[in-house]
Amino acid sequence: IVKGGARPGDLHAVDGLSGATLTSNGVQHSFDFWMGKLGFGPFLQKVREGELNNG
Repeated sequence: IVKGGARPGDLHAVDGLSGATLTSNGVQHSFDFWMGKLGFGPFLQKVREGELNNG
């Protein structure tokens, strides 16, 4: 991936996408929050440890 443009005639080059870094950072922060201690993290830890049952 080349930021600023791919060379003309290069069929396999990819031009860097505008805003892709901001978008990927936002997705990562959202994932970190929801899987962390303020989101579903404690629940998922209990599931992993077998502390939850059906009822």
